[in-house]
Amino acid sequence: MITSLANENVKAARALRQRKERESRKQFLIEGAHLLEEAMRAGIQPALIFCVPAFAQSDLGQRVTARWPRATLIVAEKLLSA
Repeated sequence: MITSLANENVKAARALRQRKERESRKQFLIEGAHLLEEAMRAGIQPALIFCVPAFAQSDLGQRVTARWPRATLIVAEKLLSA
């Protein structure tokens, strides 16, 4: 489980909060189960998925992990609210 804001994946995702970063990297963030389900239906291939342990154990979380095992990272809940 990732617990540090200093983690390179966390820093890269946090940088996407800025429009300049999203445009230069041609990446974007989605947040929440509903948008993740929409991405699955649309056939979008995520670069990374950050999820808390409780979500990872949910039905949707297990489907996400099964579909994109290499893209799914478990993170401490405090990181998502930082």
